[in-house]
Amino acid sequence: MRLITFSVSSICAVLLLTQSLIAGSETWSKVEAEDGSLPEARHESAFVAIGDLLVLAGGRGIKPVESFDPKYAQWIRGAKPPFEIHHFQGVDIDGTMWVVGAFTGGYPDEVPVQKVMIYDPEGARWAEGPSIPENR
Repeated sequence: MRLITFSVSSICAVLLLTQSLIAGSETWSKVEAEDGSLPEARHESAFVAIGDLLVLAGGRGIKPVESFDPKYAQWIRGAKPPFEIHHFQGVDIDGTMWVVGAFTGGYPDEVPVQKVMIYDPEGARWAEGPSIPENR
């Protein structure tokens, strides 16, 4: 059996293309930050909508959370996680981003994160959540 993997950005591109083909007459427009701000380059990261913000988190190395605020058309830099987290998709739960099942560490020695990590974009802070069962 051959395992095929896709990056989050390639999946998003396919979904966007599919949506535009289905929508037919709708068009996409590029939105740039009015103040020229840009997020830090990263890979193996997550992108999730939380309220009115588009939140970018994780990636190789210890990268700060960065949120795009479409109302003000700018990127806002948040807190760095307490350690490197990558290979996860964040989930919005009550206005916070929950990270379940991320990896930490550098290639080829990545290890699963043992606890849920929770990021509060409003307070720009990380908290440790419950332990993840060992036999997940």
